[in-house]
Parts: sequence; structure tokens; C-alpha cells
Amino acid sequence: MRKIGYASAGTVEFLFDSETRRFYFLEVNTRLQVEHGITELITGVDLVGLMLDVAAGKPLPFSQEEIRPNRWALEVRLNAEDPRSFNPSFGSISRLMVPMGPNVRVANGVYEGADVPPYYDSLLMLVITAGKDRSDAIRVMDRCLGRNLRVEGVKTLQPLLLSIIRHPAFIAGEFSTRFIEEHLAELVATFRERSPEDEVLKVARFVAEISALGPRGWM
Repeated sequence: MRKIGYASAGTVEFLFDSETRRFYFLEVNTRLQVEHGITELITGVDLVGLMLDVAAGKPLPFSQEEIRPNRWALEVRLNAEDPRSFNPSFGSISRLMVPMGPNVRVANGVYEGADVPPYYDSLLMLVITAGKDRSDAIRVMDRCLGRNLRVEGVKTLQPLLLSIIRHPAFIAGEFSTRFIEEHLAELVATFRERSPEDEVLKVARFVAEISALGPRGWM
């Protein structure tokens, strides 16, 4: 950074070779990345505030040795895509329930009633969870994706993301950039999408059944 005269905040990316245990430089992004929330959660450092301070000419108030992560964090990207094929899904969001609660951070770009067009990035929101260790962060994410998140009107990657964090290999930390490619069939096999039509059919079936039976004693 000194050699190229870089003085702002930014993100340096590397690729890691798990076989040789070596890092390879990839690029420098002179901006915040979508993953910056993880760094903020595990260190307590306000990266946005620091970036503005650096741009204003203020010195950093700490050294690298003073940055001490004390938590673990996990982030997922909720995209408006078919979780089986990754084809874009567009339409109007008819219902939206966003995860909330302790150790949960959401960067949300949509609202109930919003239109999701086919022309732009399919990202709807970032969901980040934290915990005292990796298992705890995964547990909180499971709660968010499995119970506290609901998007209707468009398809999302929610079922796939939930299948990933529940997969034994992922839980054991045995994953790479090829994880989805290698496990897609079994990941897809573990979930079933539910839609408003499913709920309507279920109610209609119930009404038809009790109508055919006639009034019951509990009615």
C-alpha cells in the first residue's frame, strides 16, 4: 500500500489454496465491500465512519495490533432467483417478513409491494448473523432463514441457503468455491418451495373435506 501510495480505506482480496496453504493476491477495492458488515460485527470497528475520517484527512485512531476479533459472523446474499436453477425471478413482493433479533443484521433493499425488475442485480438483502463461535452464528442464521424470513411474490434463494448451512460438510467446515457445484443435487433434494398458491390450495382442500363430511361435533 505504501509502494503504490494508497492512503484510503479499502478491501484487499486474496485467493487461498487449501492444498498448499498459500494466499495469492487478487485485487484492491477502493470502497466498502458487501462483506464489511462481518468485519464490523466481529471487531466492533465502524468501517464506514473510518472511511469518512480518512477521506477527511484524519489519522486512524488505532494500530493493526489493537484490532482483536472476539466473535464469529456469517453472511448470506438473498437473491431473487429460482433456488433450483438460479434463473432470475421478477415480479412484485406481495409479502415480506425481515429477520430481526439479537445478533442479526440485515441490509435490506426492498419493501412489501416493491417491484423486482429483470434488468438489475437480483440481490434483495444481506442477512448477517453473529455468535460467540461459528456454530452459534450458524444457529442464529438457521433461525433467520428457517423461521423469521418470508418473501412472497418472487422466488428467492432462501431454501438453498438454508440447505447449505444445514449440510454436514458445511457445518464441519469442509467447503470451497465448488461447494454448490459439488452438492447441488442433494441440496435441492432437501427443500421444497412453498408459495401463496400452496397455502390457498391447502385451505381449499380443508374446506372441501369438512364440507363433504358435514357439520362435526367440534364445530
